[in-house]
Amino acid sequence: MLVVFSGAPPIFLQSTFNKMTRNSFGNKSSISRERTVLISCAALALITIQVADWSFRTFPRKLSDYHIKHLGVTSSSLEATIGKYTVLIPAEGPDPNPQKTIDLLRQQDPEPIDPLCSPTSQLIITNDNGPHTNVKTMIMQSLALDGTPKSVGGDEFYVTYTEGATVSTPYVNNYWIPKSPDAVARIVDLDDGRYELHFFQPLGPTLKGGPRLPISMLKGHGGTIAVHLEFTCGVGALWPPAKSNWIDGGFINRHWEVEVDAFMVPTITGVENRPLPQQFGDRFKRYKSIYSVGNSLMAGWIGIRDDSPRRTNMEETTGKTTRPLVDLSLQSLPKWMTILDRLIREESLNCKECALILGSGIWDLTYGKEPNMKSHLEAVEKLIDAVRVMAPLADIYWKSITATHIFLYEESRVPDIVGLVENARIVLKYCSRNRAQAFYEAQAELMKRLNVPVIDMFNMTFDAAEFHVKNDAMHFVPKLDDYLMDYFYPIAERPMPLPSSFRNLLDD
Repeated sequence: MLVVFSGAPPIFLQSTFNKMTRNSFGNKSSISRERTVLISCAALALITIQVADWSFRTFPRKLSDYHIKHLGVTSSSLEATIGKYTVLIPAEGPDPNPQKTIDLLRQQDPEPIDPLCSPTSQLIITNDNGPHTNVKTMIMQSLALDGTPKSVGGDEFYVTYTEGATVSTPYVNNYWIPKSPDAVARIVDLDDGRYELHFFQPLGPTLKGGPRLPISMLKGHGGTIAVHLEFTCGVGALWPPAKSNWIDGGFINRHWEVEVDAFMVPTITGVENRPLPQQFGDRFKRYKSIYSVGNSLMAGWIGIRDDSPRRTNMEETTGKTTRPLVDLSLQSLPKWMTILDRLIREESLNCKECALILGSGIWDLTYGKEPNMKSHLEAVEKLIDAVRVMAPLADIYWKSITATHIFLYEESRVPDIVGLVENARIVLKYCSRNRAQAFYEAQAELMKRLNVPVIDMFNMTFDAAEFHVKNDAMHFVPKLDDYLMDYFYPIAERPMPLPSSFRNLLDD
């Protein structure tokens, strides 16, 4: 038997309604310093973790002479930097909207924002993959509204490369992505206004269903670099209660793209050239039954929102009250324990043919009120220790948190129903990739110490932004869940198709 726990909010803009902390300024409060140390330590420890898909952390950060020569320039010489291996985005000039957003936040409460940080309004992207160097990375320099290169980090982006010109017409107000990109950048913030871009070929499916182009076919052609600026000036790295006096989470959500020629095609790491997350098909096949418990994200992956779970040894349990519907902290731990205790007893889960998959993250990201992860991590460890006492014969797995993409959310598209916009603001206020990654890293380090295998979905879902439910930063469509199940639990049979009613993804 396999029992699944997860944490995912029961509300969000799903078809109708359903984001390593890096604070860039030096005058941090003691709480801010504490959480920065916690998250940074978790990140450093993860470099050697085998259970996590963390390959992009191994890249060197040494800059070439070309980078030094062409970046960090004054605004008066910007034009001289735009050449064969460099592009300016947006090309038409600085975007004033990020500045307007930060000005509005400062009117509401200026305390959380670095007073010395100017919002990012434009970028210089430099590709140093020419014949004069062996460096295989891109550098993205952030610019202020007046064109001055910034010396402060803390921005959060989603950057993609797609062969050929994109069709921007379907992409209105950050609402949707027209097609699957050929590469997605993992981004390293250098904390000085520059960002390293390491492009990876996504592991998952494409929107059109066909195979991805081989990396060799992307060389020598032009394409489109798309940049989604989600947060600037460290706003995405803020933890509760920093944003209490703001109306929303301070999302920038600006979409910029530029067509580039062959000189600006990035070096892309193919799927076959990097370590991939561990698969569990051989293990999962030997369990008698799979019981699933959790909210919409876990239910979507297992496929238990209707009567058609994705694997034959998964059984329907939606008639039971087995969903915590809360984050996992020391305060909420008793509720988790009550559910777990009853389930273990009723289903006789203490056996060698039994397993438990535990997981919590999205609830903690969106509803958690703690200024750091201390309570969450302690509760996770206590929960696992309790399972080992109540069901010592059962195996335990941990399902990682999945990535979030706040740039896909557009408040103007929320239905005009009383309370929906206000509720969405509460749920999404602290939803950032920075915080989601912090949970992912810290949980993976904890699982390594506890010797618990991780079902590692974070980077796979990070690269799959186009598979989100429309106007939803957290939930994914069934096609991606099909793929994730096939990957982590591969079997000869094809997974059973989900009924159309599941595609509405209506939460509890």
